[in-house]
Amino acid sequence: MSRTDAESAYERVVDRFGDRVVRRGGEAFFRLADALELVAICRREDMAMLGVEGFFLRPPYIEALLAAIGDFSVPVRYWTDFQRICNDESEAYLRQLQVEYPQPEFVVAVSVMMRSEWGSKYF
Repeated sequence: MSRTDAESAYERVVDRFGDRVVRRGGEAFFRLADALELVAICRREDMAMLGVEGFFLRPPYIEALLAAIGDFSVPVRYWTDFQRICNDESEAYLRQLQVEYPQPEFVVAVSVMMRSEWGSKYF
């Protein structure tokens, strides 16, 4: 199965974090500080962070934390509004998670949308 251009672009962004990203089962997991850095990248590079899912890394397991899931995608008409809302809400949620889950083994997986995907399959 080939990757879409958007998936490839996202992987290039994830690769910037190098070994700071924990990879398991094809998923990238970020420490909260790195996830906040990713929000800043999303703002600069015309991307939107749609959602965040929290996990505890407990090798060899990854424990999903159902109390730490946020979906910030909202149906709006314009990409710029969508991007701003998603990234602002994601940043606020990640800052809240920093307070609630200060443990170093707490990580998040994120869902990101590129502008090129806008309107093509989501809305």
